[in-house]
Amino acid sequence: MQLIASVVAAASLLGASVQAESQPDVLTLGLTALRSASPIHFGSINAANSKFWIWGPGPKTYCPPNITGCQKTNSTLIDLYLDNGAAGLYANIPGGQDIFVAPDGSLSFTEPHMEGVFPPGSIAYSGFTYTAPAEPGTVAILGFKGNGSTGFVACPRKGAYPWQIYVQLPGKNYTSGCLGFDVSAANVTNAPLPWEFI
Repeated sequence: MQLIASVVAAASLLGASVQAESQPDVLTLGLTALRSASPIHFGSINAANSKFWIWGPGPKTYCPPNITGCQKTNSTLIDLYLDNGAAGLYANIPGGQDIFVAPDGSLSFTEPHMEGVFPPGSIAYSGFTYTAPAEPGTVAILGFKGNGSTGFVACPRKGAYPWQIYVQLPGKNYTSGCLGFDVSAANVTNAPLPWEFI
């Protein structure tokens, strides 16, 4: 009887220690483009105009006049849901803002108050992957593997935001000026929480 009690106690302690070391279900991440010897290397990734961009003037956010305590931010953060590979913008708006891949392959986000509403043919609610740093001194990587994707592509654009982010989908051809790249994903805590992205 004492042996059974000891085994049960040891098993419960082991379960507690495994639980304490497990990752959270949601990671808040800051994103940076990685492509050595290119104009996008170490470029900040921003959400603006319902799309994602490398470099440019920063994210576009909005705070309604009737909302008190809105926080300003000069960076774009995302929430990555590890259980299903979904992602959303780190924003305070009720219902959130989902991140999805539009039919043209562009990495996009839903408009405020339109969570769960995507253009027909979009890839939503899954596909994002997170690879933890392999060893000290390396970085975590955000990937996208939905619908047979092989990762992210940045294509040059005219205007304030010079590089637009797409997902490399099977059968989708991008111009010769586009660059495949990796996304560094830094865990962030206690960051300013904007109301919504526009």
